[in-house]
Order: sequence, then structure tokens, then C-alpha cells
Amino acid sequence: MNKEFELLKAEGILGFYNSCEVTTIFIYNKQLKETFNFYTLISFEEKKHFSIDEKFLSDKQFNISNDLSLGIIQYNLNFNDAIKAYHNLLNNNYWGYKGEKLHTNNLIRLNKQFIKPNGSRNVPINSILKNNFHNGSYIIEFFDSQKSFPLNKLSKNMLGKICSFIKNIIPIDLEFISDRIGNIIFQFPSNLIELDYTPTEDWDGLNIKLVWDQRIINKNRYYLQVSDEFDEVITSFGITDKLVESEYKVITGNSNFSNNIYVIDSKNNLILSSKSISFMKELNLQMDFSTQYSENRSIRRSSSTDAKETIDQIEIVGQSNNRIKRDLDYIDWINRRKYKNEKEALARRLEFVQYGKNGNERIKALNDIRALINEHGREGVYLWDPYLTYQDIMDTLYYCKYSGVEMKAITSYDKKRRKVYKNDSKMSEQELNIFDWFDIQRNGFINSSNNLGINLEFRCQNTKFGWKFHDRFLIFPSSDTNPKVWSLGISVNGLGKEHHILQLVSNPQNIIDAFNELWVNLENEDCIIWRSQ
Repeated sequence: MNKEFELLKAEGILGFYNSCEVTTIFIYNKQLKETFNFYTLISFEEKKHFSIDEKFLSDKQFNISNDLSLGIIQYNLNFNDAIKAYHNLLNNNYWGYKGEKLHTNNLIRLNKQFIKPNGSRNVPINSILKNNFHNGSYIIEFFDSQKSFPLNKLSKNMLGKICSFIKNIIPIDLEFISDRIGNIIFQFPSNLIELDYTPTEDWDGLNIKLVWDQRIINKNRYYLQVSDEFDEVITSFGITDKLVESEYKVITGNSNFSNNIYVIDSKNNLILSSKSISFMKELNLQMDFSTQYSENRSIRRSSSTDAKETIDQIEIVGQSNNRIKRDLDYIDWINRRKYKNEKEALARRLEFVQYGKNGNERIKALNDIRALINEHGREGVYLWDPYLTYQDIMDTLYYCKYSGVEMKAITSYDKKRRKVYKNDSKMSEQELNIFDWFDIQRNGFINSSNNLGINLEFRCQNTKFGWKFHDRFLIFPSSDTNPKVWSLGISVNGLGKEHHILQLVSNPQNIIDAFNELWVNLENEDCIIWRSQ
């Protein structure tokens, strides 16, 4: 394990390091008077060490609770002290500064990893590293696989607030990559070379310019590797070794798509530089211009509560699209197939499905919902629908095969919904008040199932509690910060009967937070329709 660290820090391997910048995000327990690691980054640098005391990056600490607060500290270590600190962490699971210990869980040291800079695709871990946008960096990571503290003390809502506080001070996004909370990372940026690159005139390779650190004399051990990829196919490839020249024309056969450039240290089996790039081959311009109309489009607006009329003015512009139509080539045909396959894959995963285009698809829609519940409902399943009844819950949540899973459901009741419920043939024809309707729902749960293994609470928003809502969601909370939410597009009682779209939501936690906020507002006996346990 020491060999990797000794190699990466060595002079002239990735850089000529002289110091380290240490950034520690910590949680302080006021009652215990102890400091706990939230995240620490040790970045090796070439600048000379200068002796300064640590500095707090925030004007004040973030208060998590009466006992817990969060702060961010930054300081510099000289090269030798950084080496001692690494070995102390490796051998004794200890990280400290000026004699004060930073408490950590048991950390597991991972093998060295090369982290590419963002290119054609973003690299998630770059959101918590320092300035990794040149050649890339190697890291040695001490991973907290327990996450027992502080995550076990923080709600998801509080964790989001903490991460927002951190992002406002330093460019570290631990909400996006929360699996790194509690970790300590040593970062070794690759600084020996700079690259400039352009496609060849015939788009059959790359022109590459190399600018080396002047302290690198022998370049015989380095080589240049270039490839191009499209549709998971390597469309071209080329290698140039012994990089003694400053400019190379690497003919690979193709540079139209996703180009990957690597500079490799063959002696040490290290990557000195990695680039993933795409070039713009053609440019289509869209231009707006003034029209022949001398006046704006006007829209008269009046309010029912205010007799005063307002007029909105919309400027009218013309459009010019000088895109030249051309015949389809092989790239167009491949992209069409990729789009079709991706669309079909979304449908297979039930991430985007249309119902009702070809008549009533009630059975298919219900079976798809039940399949989602049994695939994702191990840790809980919530249903949010303004027209939800016991029968809808029987048709969906009751098909969950996992015993004792927490189920929550929210419906609503007002004059509009009362008319719908009154017209249901299974309900009384008289005008129902909310408590009559509650009794009908409770009797439905009692008489329609033995409720074996069901852990359900069913709440109702009404005029006294909560707020009106419209959207319909199937929600799967998760303890591992990977929740999923589907938009139903229609109420459960209408699934498959007419056109609607079942669609995976891209920001599920926002929906879950909104659901939980309303759930808390309905924590009153006048809102509780049914508790199974």
C-alpha cells in the first residue's frame, strides 16, 4: 500500500510537489467537545510551503442542532508533514492537526484511482476534488464504509441544507456524491504536460501539440494513444511512442465522434493526461430579424376582482433557418436506431410508458404499477393522488409482496371530489360529509382484505388541514439516497382507461420532500382515514 503513495508523490512522476492544501469539513459535538470528519481533501501542490495558521472559510459555523455544528477549515502542510500524516492515517487510522484528533469511522484504503477531467461526459467525483480540469489526477482514498456518523444523525432534509451551505463557500458538492461523506482523499494532480489538439483537415485523426515541464528531460518512456468511439464501437485507434517531438499528426482513420487522448508513462504504468473531446464539424445558425409589422401584438387582460384593464405587449420577430437539407448518411441511421432503442428501453423499465392510445389498457397499466411496487418497494412505497380511495389502494399498494413495508397514502376531500365519490356506485347516493366517507373507506379496508402483512396509513387533505394538490405520484423512498418517483399522469381510478403517461421523475427527492411536508400537516385525527396497525 505504501508503494502507490511513494510512487505518486515522487518528484517528476506526476509533478514536483512541495506542499499540500488540506480542506476539512467537520462536525463539532458541543456536548462531547469532539470534532468529527465530514469530508477531508488533501491536495498536493507545487508551490512552496508557507507557514500560516489554519483559516475558517465560513464566517460562522452552521448549526445543525443544539449539540452539533458544522464548519470548514483550510490549512497547509509542508511535504514531509503530509507524508507523516498519510502514514499515521494508514497505520493508526488517525488524522489530526496541532494535536487535536479528527474523529473518523474505520476507514478502508482503496487502491490508487485515476480521475479523468470532465469532457464529453461529467465525472461525478470531480465535484469534490480541487480543480481537476487539466490532465486529471490520481487519488488515494480512505473510504468510510460505515457512515454511522454523521449520517445516522442527519435527516435527508438537513443533509441537503448542510450540503447547500458547503457549496456556497467552496466548490464541493457532497449532496451529489454523498457516498463520499466521511472520507479522506489524497489528490495528486498531473502537472507535467499540457496538450493542444485539433482535428486533421480530412477528419482522419488529430493534430496534437505537447508542452512539457522543462524539468522532464528523457521522454522515451512516454507514448500517446488516440482513439475515437461511436455507438460503443471503437471507430479508430493510433499510438505514437517516444514523445521527443512537440507536435504530432496522429492518423487514426476517424475523428468525427468522441475522441479519447491518453499520454501514458509506460515505465510506471501511469496516465499523465486524459482528454475526452468532440469537435463541431458543422454549424447551423438560426437568426431572428425584424418583421414588416410596425406594432406589437397586444393582449387585453382584465380581472374579475378589478375593473382595470391591462394590455400586454409582445414584440414580433421573424425567423430565418438557413440549415441546408441533406441526404441521410450512416450516422443519421445509427442515431435513429439508438433513439428507437432508448425509447423502447425506457418503456421496458417503465420509465416512460403511454397508455390509452389503442383503447382501454386498464389491466396493463395496473400490472405495470404492481411490477414497479414489487421491484422498488422493499423500503417503502407512498401514493399521492387527490382522488384516491380504498379500492385504488387495494388495486395497487396491496399487491406489494414485502411484509410490513411502510406504506403511506394521501388523498383529498372537497365539494368537487364529493360529487365524484357520490356517483360511485359502491357508495351512498346521499350527499356524503367527510366523516361518512371516511367510514366507507374504513369498512372497505376491513371487508376487502385480511390485511396480512400490511403496514399502511391513509391520510386525507381537507379544507382545515394541508393544501390542495393536483399531481399524482408513486413514490419509493430509500435509505441509500437513491429514491425513485413516478408521475402517474392520471388518478389511479383512471389508469389505462384513457391516454396518460407514466414517467420516471428526474428529481425524486424534491417530490418526496413535498409529500413529507404535506404528510406532517395532516398529522391530525380528523385527517386519518385508516391505520392498519
